[in-house]
Amino acid sequence: MVKEYRKILLLKVPHCIHPDAIPENDTFRLKHTFRPIPSFGLASLCAFLEKHNTFGYDIKAVDINIEAYKKPGIPIDIYDYPGLLEAQIKNRDYDVLGISVMFVFNIRWLMSAVSLSRKYHPDAKIIVGGGYPTIFPEKSLNALDVDTVVIGEGESSLVHILNRYNNFSDPTFEKKFPFDGYGEKTEDGSIKISPLKNFIDMNEIPVAAWDYLDVEKYFKNSGERMLAIEGVRGCPYRCTFCNTQMSWGHKLRYKKVDTLINEMLELDKKYHADLHFIDDNRSINRKWMMKFLHQVLENNIQLEPVPSSFHAHHLDEELIDYLKKAGIKIIGIAVETGSPEMQKRLKKNLDFEKVKQVVRIIKEKGLKVHINYLFGFPNETMKHIQETLAVARELNAHSNQFLILVPYLGTEIFEEARKNNLLNFDEDDLDNFEPRRSNYIYSDEWTAAQLEEIIYDANIELNFFNNPALYIPEQVDSFQEFCDRLLLRIPGHIAAFLVVGYIFKQKGDRENYEKYYQGAIESFKDKSIYETFYKYLSWDNPIIKDFNHYCHLEGIEIRLPNSSD
Repeated sequence: MVKEYRKILLLKVPHCIHPDAIPENDTFRLKHTFRPIPSFGLASLCAFLEKHNTFGYDIKAVDINIEAYKKPGIPIDIYDYPGLLEAQIKNRDYDVLGISVMFVFNIRWLMSAVSLSRKYHPDAKIIVGGGYPTIFPEKSLNALDVDTVVIGEGESSLVHILNRYNNFSDPTFEKKFPFDGYGEKTEDGSIKISPLKNFIDMNEIPVAAWDYLDVEKYFKNSGERMLAIEGVRGCPYRCTFCNTQMSWGHKLRYKKVDTLINEMLELDKKYHADLHFIDDNRSINRKWMMKFLHQVLENNIQLEPVPSSFHAHHLDEELIDYLKKAGIKIIGIAVETGSPEMQKRLKKNLDFEKVKQVVRIIKEKGLKVHINYLFGFPNETMKHIQETLAVARELNAHSNQFLILVPYLGTEIFEEARKNNLLNFDEDDLDNFEPRRSNYIYSDEWTAAQLEEIIYDANIELNFFNNPALYIPEQVDSFQEFCDRLLLRIPGHIAAFLVVGYIFKQKGDRENYEKYYQGAIESFKDKSIYETFYKYLSWDNPIIKDFNHYCHLEGIEIRLPNSSD
């Protein structure tokens, strides 16, 4: 009897760092919070497979990331994930396990999932898709006991692969969706790679099937109601540090506006959730964007409350006005570097005057600005870094994301670094492809430790002590709430304590301002926290001066824990 591979389990492994990959000497600076929302990738795969399920597959899906939420306001403990992962694989009944792994540094989660599946379901087929196999298809097949890998967007590839496992042919589907974007081992043990060439028409992708992921459980346990949505894939730009084209291609593919609006209305009616667009380049086609915004307003749809990403060159006052009317509160743009020379090298080619104009307009409209910056490029000098910091200070965004370049295989910047012997890591050490760390590129201008300290100082300065929301009455309360939520997730964050204490003092609330200042004083008793934050007490800043004055009046001296008199 020929075995059928009918019972399908699609599984998203955690996309945080694995606990075993965290160094023992990890500093407080590298602490971060993990607040995942349900996987759009899984929901989209389920919807597409359901639509083209002519064989009769029994489809199940689980996003391990959201399974770790226990109670609203309580941080996720990533140490729960190994047990959750094993329980899901052990207790599920499946013939095929499809594993989605988002980032390269999630390799340990992938290895664990594969090992557990072979232990509990030795006869099951294993398919791996996502960022890791897209970048490293051959490595995935050589290093892991898997049957097939998906390269790039995987909706149609998954259907093809499952049908092939069952020697089943669907001529209509095969004609409409040519089969490529996969890798497998052949019978003689060699590896066959079929690069992704045919990208799916966005209008062929149905509305994400969120019910497969038990999002109501996520809503209840996380205290949040956020779901992702997608209207555009592809990017026409050629930034040297980006490999998004490996997944989505360079050509922009838009969903029809009517289709997208109907999806939003359907999701709102069913889930009453905030919708977070994961597109990078919605506004490039201005005609499409304006039609979309007009229909959003006509249907009384409120757009996302989280940062919405746009290219600065494709924003203007009229568009920003419509974004505000549609409910956008935060507009995100990617600057990456403030150095004109590095802009050219990275093929980013931003016009800084245009960026400044856009940021000014956003602020004048009462909206918040979120800006992304990258550091650690090949041949980036301290002069270039200081130019970026100067631009960040001038733009003075409400939130700034300072990241360290990860030179991924498949990018121009990786090839440049390898050619010039600037790679500072073993290409097989995949744990380190993680953007909180900086030991990637060799430089005679800075060390990894110096770079980490520079960007953390910028984070403390611009996101906390000099945040523009401190001095805008309409924004100060939401900034205070942000800091309070941060303290729930990262207890001991001195900058958050001081900011909230200062805000309460400005409000004349002595009890609460002293409570938060005392919280900072108590946190300084932790050596790791002291070593991270003590330097900031010498900064020339009103908040720090006020805290130092408070400590002086109270006769309190901030000292290194366990140090002698």
